[in-house]
Amino acid sequence: MKKKLDFITNSSSTSFIVASSDEALLKVPMTIEVDLTKYLDQKVSTLEELKKWYVEDRYYSEDELEDNEKYKECQKMIEEGNVVFFLRVSEQDFDDSLESVLCHQGLDYLNVPKGVKIIIGEGGC
Repeated sequence: MKKKLDFITNSSSTSFIVASSDEALLKVPMTIEVDLTKYLDQKVSTLEELKKWYVEDRYYSEDELEDNEKYKECQKMIEEGNVVFFLRVSEQDFDDSLESVLCHQGLDYLNVPKGVKIIIGEGGC
């Protein structure tokens, strides 16, 4: 009979061994690919759709839009030929730990590709 004397790796757990001169060095950056379309709430490609989304779905008055900087930024992006994606994340989906991280950390720290502009990205669930 063989005995396994090393750490065990299986589908439910993994063990690691690391060494360092300073425990603080164990905080390392981690890079993963995130498919933000998974959290898509609304996709807007025209100024009419944008206004409808803000007024009908978000309950802004048309007068309020004149002073809304985020609305103006979305307007500018559409006028430049971009599509605006409204995303929604929650910490309530316990099956998606990444969603919880996005909810708390936001998007501002993500290294997004050239051609992507984060208009509102702060977290805070």
